[in-house]
Amino acid sequence: MLCEIGKRRFADVHGLIWMLYITELN
Repeated sequence: MLCEIGKRRFADVHGLIWMLYITELN
């Protein structure tokens, strides 16, 4: 159960970093 929450949180953080990266790139 904790593992599932961890995966979801990791995915959310990765998405935010990716969006910031794309914004910086443009």
